[in-house]
Amino acid sequence: MAAPAIRPRRYRECLTPALHRRFNRAVGLVLGICYVEAVLMGEKSSSPLSIFVLRVAQLHIGARSTVSPFQTFVQQVFSFSAVQTFGWYAFSAWWFSEIYIWSAAADANLGWISAGKYGMIRRLKTVCHLGLDYDKISLPLEKAPAEPVAQDDKSATEAKPPRRIQPLDDLKARLPSTLRMIGIQSASIAFVGPIVYALCIRRRAWNISMFLAKLVQDVAPVTELSYIPPYHISLIWRSMISGFLLVFLWQSSNAIFSAFFAQEPLKNSQPVTAASTDPNASLLGGLKSNKESFAYWELLYIALYFPTRRASIFTEIARPTGSTWSQIKTESLLTISSVSTRISNHLNPPTATPPAQQQQQQPPSDSLPRLTPGLRQDPIFAPPSTPNTLLKKFSSGLSSTLKSYGESPPPTLKSNPLTRFSPQAKRLTGAAGQKLLTSSQHEALTTKPQSLRATFSSYMHAFIRSPLGHPFRQPFSRRVNAIAFGTSRGYTDVFIVANAIDALTLLTLCSLKEDPYGKVAYDVEGILQTFCNTFTSLQEFVDRLEEHWTDVDDVGGGGGGGGREGGKEVKDVEIVKQRLRAGLGSLVDAFGPYAEDFGIRRAVLERARQLVGEVENGGGGG
Repeated sequence: MAAPAIRPRRYRECLTPALHRRFNRAVGLVLGICYVEAVLMGEKSSSPLSIFVLRVAQLHIGARSTVSPFQTFVQQVFSFSAVQTFGWYAFSAWWFSEIYIWSAAADANLGWISAGKYGMIRRLKTVCHLGLDYDKISLPLEKAPAEPVAQDDKSATEAKPPRRIQPLDDLKARLPSTLRMIGIQSASIAFVGPIVYALCIRRRAWNISMFLAKLVQDVAPVTELSYIPPYHISLIWRSMISGFLLVFLWQSSNAIFSAFFAQEPLKNSQPVTAASTDPNASLLGGLKSNKESFAYWELLYIALYFPTRRASIFTEIARPTGSTWSQIKTESLLTISSVSTRISNHLNPPTATPPAQQQQQQPPSDSLPRLTPGLRQDPIFAPPSTPNTLLKKFSSGLSSTLKSYGESPPPTLKSNPLTRFSPQAKRLTGAAGQKLLTSSQHEALTTKPQSLRATFSSYMHAFIRSPLGHPFRQPFSRRVNAIAFGTSRGYTDVFIVANAIDALTLLTLCSLKEDPYGKVAYDVEGILQTFCNTFTSLQEFVDRLEEHWTDVDDVGGGGGGGGREGGKEVKDVEIVKQRLRAGLGSLVDAFGPYAEDFGIRRAVLERARQLVGEVENGGGGG
């Protein structure tokens, strides 16, 4: 009896152990920070570990695909992620406050009631967490090396692949912004918190505590609270110290989590799928799953630094669903062409589904008599026939009269709408207008209505330019990214598209020496066409898209649509276009001399050369 086939690991099962190792290292570093604060406070606290639970639950790759902060607020405020974020921060703040109050000196007179001020901290931190999108993992987008490791380069094969990211280096780069955010939030709580606590929270907390105390024992009624000045120096000092310690734990936990999880998909200097019984099958599953961010990143590393694994992509041709190369090529081209598809759907939105065509009439059943005549089959747009009987002439005349009455325009009115009123109503309205409005205002209302629109427009532009109008601005770059790179999950996929372009380009170039069957060369034309179409779609879309009137931030903007004349560029679009033009140039140089042998049409080569030539000559900016 044959042994049952062993199912290859899913990509998630390959990636999770590597993520667990990073999680443990990050937790160890955070616990070290907790220990330092425990020495300062006198007690141990592990409250920031709840932030790690929150980050794992809401981790995502890529920025949100919203066009304005207000749209982000509308999506997040009523979502489960907002409730979950507030809940975990509330638990963390409560746990920290209990530890802090327990370890405080007896003469501090804090009591458990003073823990109410931590409610302001957790609310502020929830807003910052959702508004600044702490859950986003920013993976690096760097230029890939021009030459991959050769298959016969034994020294390079045995060497460890270079690591682009070191967590500690990432933390050093994040340190200035982290300290700035800690200082701003701590100072806000220290100076604004006591006022809000003394005026809004203290009385309510006191009433709740008295109600609970009366349930278990007799308590003398107390009508007035002792007076504590909102800016008492001891309260400000303790608010600043405790707020700084708590915000430092939260902010450092978020920074450490992001730094450790934004590492390459490698385990023991090998791709994470290397431990699978069928590594390429696991990788293909990752390319087709919701883990494609790490899967395409791993595919790029395989194309660059692992020649033996790279060669297996070309030699595995006996899979039931197609060869490994054909599946990788198909998934990569679908990912790249999705940019053009999204742009096309935006410029030409799909129309509503037309009503179903009338089904052919079924032959009448012999057993049932027809009660009404069948539908007329003559053309409905043909001119009506001339009536030839008295009844038809009378019906035609009456129909024409009623139709002309219904299609006639309404009675002509003068420009002043008061002509529709009675003389007494006109007199009263005119007298009220003379008393309430000046002559210039009356003239503006009656003869210059466009001045009202101009005034309203000026006020709206002033509001948008003010800090209060910032949430409603729709920057040009943000709209382009949301349309071109926004996915159904609500996040952009620039990282995935860029890595798919690089990996597919490198694999195609390596196939000249490593493909023993010569199948890859016949797919070059389709790859070139997809690259050209995506490049052209992005370039034309950026040129055609008009700026929103609220766009007052982008370079050269001003809200009127003239920003692109000053050389406005969208960073993510330029990243993808740079990868596309580099791939086009490399493929044309490598396969151009063999175009006829591999069935690559000259028109496709000329189009690719033209796009690359325009960029090199400075005519292809977006």
